[in-house]
Amino acid sequence: MTPPASNAAAWELAGVGAITTSPVGRIVWQNAVGGELLDRADGVISRSGLISSTDRTSATMLADRIRQAAQPQNRCKSAAEQALRIPRTVGSPLLVLVAPLPASDAVASDAAVILLITDPDRRLTILGRHLVDWFGLTPAEADLAVQLANGARLEDLTARKGVRISTLRSQLRAVLGKTGADRQADLVGLLHRLPTISSRRLAQRSADQRLNADDRRGASQGFDLGE
Repeated sequence: MTPPASNAAAWELAGVGAITTSPVGRIVWQNAVGGELLDRADGVISRSGLISSTDRTSATMLADRIRQAAQPQNRCKSAAEQALRIPRTVGSPLLVLVAPLPASDAVASDAAVILLITDPDRRLTILGRHLVDWFGLTPAEADLAVQLANGARLEDLTARKGVRISTLRSQLRAVLGKTGADRQADLVGLLHRLPTISSRRLAQRSADQRLNADDRRGASQGFDLGE
């Protein structure tokens, strides 16, 4: 059973994988990031509809955590979640939190457990316009902050932006002052902790916007793009 539309939409915006399962681990629903992790089949996988792991030890641990979380006595506890690391052949281990779903959230559904999965190697999309609204940055300062969060160096940005490094340093001081960060490293850490939209969701939104624009152009020219 898919969560209510509002809840599902919220999970689609998140940068964390969310997968609900039955007490035996049968996958009931996953958000886009959860589906992406399953499709990658490295770390967490679907075996005949059951969630498992490519690592044998982790597969046993994961199944055990799901069974424990699904126990009736645990579904009313707010602190019944359990954490584990699932190794992958490529990249850092996945960080997984297995938590029981309250019985009220599982009415007419087999879902008893939710898995929240973080990929430490996944790069989230930080939007500069959000930094303008949150911290009062200028567009130029917000762009600099995003570039630094994505791993750029001031020295690299001088040529790319066609400005002096003294200008970038001045902008960086302004960014630090407005965000309350003491150092550039603190700033980058802060930006990666902010709520954001997963890159896959953002790409889908852009594709939808382009498709809608094409539809409008097609309608204005008197032909149907669906044909």
